[in-house]
Amino acid sequence: MASLPRHAGSHRPRLDLRRRIAPSLLALVLAGTVSGGAFAQASSPPPPPRIIIGTSSDDGSGTSVFGNVELSSPGGASVHITRLTLTNFKHENGRFQADDAKLEGVEIRLGEAGPGTLEIPSASLHALSGALPDKAALSTSASPGSLPPIAGLLLAAKAERIEIPQMQIGAGDRSATYADIVLINLDSGRLASLAAGKVMAVHKGSQISLGSLRLGGADFNPYADWLDNSRAAKAAPGLKTVYDSFELNDIGLNEPDGSSRLKKVTIAGLKLAPPNLKPSELADTLEKMGADNTYADRHPADVVRLVRTVLPAFSLDSVTLEGLDIHSTKDRPVSAALVRIEAISGSAIGEIRFGDIAGVSNDDNQPFTLGSLSLRGFSVGNLDKFLDAIAAGTPPKAVDIEDYPQVRAASFAMSDFSGESPKQGPIRVEGFTLDAPQWTGLLPSQLSLHLKGLSGKTGTLDDADGRATLEKFGIDTMVINADANLAWAEADKTLAFGPTSAEIEKVAKVSLNGTIGNVPKSLFLNPASSYPELLSADMRGLSIGLEERGGIRKLLDISAKENNADVEQLPKALAGLASARLTGLIGAVNAEKIAAALQTFLSDPGRLQIDMTTSTPIALAPLVIGGADQLLDQIRNNVTVDAKAD
Repeated sequence: MASLPRHAGSHRPRLDLRRRIAPSLLALVLAGTVSGGAFAQASSPPPPPRIIIGTSSDDGSGTSVFGNVELSSPGGASVHITRLTLTNFKHENGRFQADDAKLEGVEIRLGEAGPGTLEIPSASLHALSGALPDKAALSTSASPGSLPPIAGLLLAAKAERIEIPQMQIGAGDRSATYADIVLINLDSGRLASLAAGKVMAVHKGSQISLGSLRLGGADFNPYADWLDNSRAAKAAPGLKTVYDSFELNDIGLNEPDGSSRLKKVTIAGLKLAPPNLKPSELADTLEKMGADNTYADRHPADVVRLVRTVLPAFSLDSVTLEGLDIHSTKDRPVSAALVRIEAISGSAIGEIRFGDIAGVSNDDNQPFTLGSLSLRGFSVGNLDKFLDAIAAGTPPKAVDIEDYPQVRAASFAMSDFSGESPKQGPIRVEGFTLDAPQWTGLLPSQLSLHLKGLSGKTGTLDDADGRATLEKFGIDTMVINADANLAWAEADKTLAFGPTSAEIEKVAKVSLNGTIGNVPKSLFLNPASSYPELLSADMRGLSIGLEERGGIRKLLDISAKENNADVEQLPKALAGLASARLTGLIGAVNAEKIAAALQTFLSDPGRLQIDMTTSTPIALAPLVIGGADQLLDQIRNNVTVDAKAD
């Protein structure tokens, strides 16, 4: 580079304006990349920034050194660089490039809207290039709906590598220190990776530490589309990647009332689509909502526009937390080896999963553990009708229930729960699942429930008779399993229930299956108003099963012993009693069939199956509005029983 002419007796160089701006540009590229930018919004364009270069020198071999570079903006932002060294700096046709740039003593003040002062003792940039601007292009101020000129420069800048050994933002009880920052392949708003070593932050008495962070596959252009009307209007529709992955390691939080630790946080696949609302209008609505907490109530249409802009415009592949450990003086400790949220979009979440949870309950101060817990297929549907009503000024409470958002989940699962209760003692659940693959309106129209291994101490049962019976059986711990299945068919308005069962291990298992007809769709669309239509429901078949698990035989032995009776004669006596009781309910023929099967079953307990079919559906309204005699007449005249034991 040729030597620069100077004023007589002065160390200030006569630099071309573009050369004066170049070092400041480099500093701002660095500041914007690391800090994310803090741009002041202004209602009218401010005057251009002021640029001062204190000293400069050129060794004639392509290395230029600038001292005390100052750039200040009317918006309050400013940059000071004590020393800037450029290697092989060139510019042509409005663009510049340099093999290397080394910055020393960088101080960036981000203005009143920013987090304070950013200090960088030293930084180096390699293979950098970009547009060479004039003063106006370095402005950090902009009107709502337009990016500040400096943002355009940053989005167009390129650098193969940026290294910042240390950086501090703010001071005192509002500060953060970053170490070993490395940015790779910054190119037109895209960044291959950003990594940082240890991070320490202080905020109002709380201390945050971070072992390392990494951002991979980033593109800031989709984010910029949300800030600029012109960019948003030109942006192609559809979701675009903002970053592939964002990872934080060894996170610690120390507060006056407790501490938290997190081994790792990983966020993957953030995508944004261009807004369907002008960024200027979006910013205006947010500003008004922030300034007036009644604005949303008085201008519901604006809020609805905001919701309809945000919900469809983002997605996230997953958020994963590993090794969470929380201790607080206000609440009980809790830890989780894994928390993971997958397939996140505006109105749906694919799965929320927790793994290896441990803690102490707030209610009774007892420890608990949980192997896993998950919620799959969460979604909020039917939003348009609800939002239309809100936008029209209808209060949420006045919206018709059929137009309410439909909150749904495909399944819920839990496994390996273990806890303690002062009254019930130890409680265990081996597994629990609830699946709802089909929904109609507000309720699931297909449901499947499975409970396995719910256990507790027999001596803690509230039912004294049941507790005494189980104790006679020699059962110290009661274990319950259960299944329930429901399915509604819109075509014929039938609700099938079954297979449905409940089992007490070492005692017995009871199952129940059947079909109810004339179940109206209104039950699912508007349960509160479906009562009149439900009165037309009818029973179209019922099956009852009883299986021996060890308790029936013991019950017979205990009963015979307590009544000084012959256990071999009990089955016949109990069958006769059942026949007498059932004759008035289902008729003599059906009662005899059940009695015969019951006697066989009690003589050698295995399985008892009773199936009841109807020649004409049995109206269930008498169960609700009275009319027991009418119901009994229907049963006696329309029910046929098939009973067997094996």
